Amino acid sequence: MRGGEKTREDLLKVANQWIGHGTYVRDEKDISLIVWNENWKKTSDEFIPNDFIIVFTNYGQFEPVKKLYDFLLTYSSKRYLEKTLTMNCWQFVLLCLLESGYINGEQLKTLYFNFDNNPNRDKRIPDYFSNEYSDNPIPGDIILFKKKIDGIIWHVAILSEIIINDGIIKFKYIEMLGEEVYMTDGIYNEKYPDNLLFIKPENLLKTMSSKSDRNKIKSATYDKSMLRKFLVNNYFKDDTLIYATQKWEEFIESLPKPVNYEELFKELDPIQYNSIKKTIEAKKKKGHNYMRGNEKYYEERSIEFFIRKPEFQNDILNEHNLLDFVV
Repeated sequence: MRGGEKTREDLLKVANQWIGHGTYVRDEKDISLIVWNENWKKTSDEFIPNDFIIVFTNYGQFEPVKKLYDFLLTYSSKRYLEKTLTMNCWQFVLLCLLESGYINGEQLKTLYFNFDNNPNRDKRIPDYFSNEYSDNPIPGDIILFKKKIDGIIWHVAILSEIIINDGIIKFKYIEMLGEEVYMTDGIYNEKYPDNLLFIKPENLLKTMSSKSDRNKIKSATYDKSMLRKFLVNNYFKDDTLIYATQKWEEFIESLPKPVNYEELFKELDPIQYNSIKKTIEAKKKKGHNYMRGNEKYYEERSIEFFIRKPEFQNDILNEHNLLDFVV
C-alpha cells in the first residue's frame, strides 16, 4: 500500500467496476504474447493477444520481438481502456491491487513472475504466502483456493462480503474464472472441495522482499500460426477480405463462362470438397433436407478458400511490416 492513501473500499470498488468485463484466458507456464481463447465460438476470436502480459510487463526490452510487441501494445492498451482485457484469475487480482494503489508496476512484476523450486507447479498463482495467512478474514482480503487432495493452490479471488446465518458461513467474492469477471456466493463447510486461505492485501509483498531470485521475467514467446490467424482473422480482417475479394474477382474474370462453381471448388480445395460431398450423401440417406451443395454454396466456399490463401495474407502482413513474424 503506497502511503496509506488507499483502502479496502477502494480495492472492492475497483473489483466491482470490472464485473461483467474482461476476457478469461488460461495463461500457460510458457508465457506467450498470443493465446487461445476458450470462448472463441461465442466471440469468433479463436486467438487473441495476452493483454495483461503485454500491457503490464514491458516485453519491449526483449529482442527480436520488440516491433511485434509495440504493435500488440497499441492493440492491448485499447482493450484495457475498453475493459475487454484478457487475463486470468491471479492477473485480475493483481490488476485490482494496481488500480486501487496497493501495489505499483514493479511490485506487480515481483508478485506475478514468481518461481518456486517445483518445476511442475503452476507458477501463475501464488503459493509462497504460508507465513502470512489470516485467521480473521474481512472484506478486501485475497482468497486462495487450495485443493484438499494435493495441496495445490489453483484459484484466487477477492473477498467482498461475509454472511453468517444459522451457523452457515457464506463468502461472497469477486473472481475471474469463466467468460468475464463476476460475483460468486460460496458456502464454506466441511464438504467444500477446497481449503480457503486468506491473506491481507497489504501483506502480499512481505515474503517476497528477500526473494530476488523470484523476480525474473522470461522473454516473450509466440506461436507463428496463432499470430497469423489472429492478425488476418481479427486485426486485419477487413483488409484481408477486401484484398482477397479483389483477387477473387480478377480470377473469376479470367475463367470461361459460365463458371461451374462446384467443379471450381473441387479443383481449389479437393479435400474439403470430398468431405462436404460425404456429409451431403450421409444426410440424404437419412432423409434430411440438406441445404448445402448448390452452386451458391460452392461459390461462397471458393471465396473463403481465396481469403485463406497464404500469399494473399502475406501481402497484407507485409504491407504492415509484420510478415517476418509469421513466416
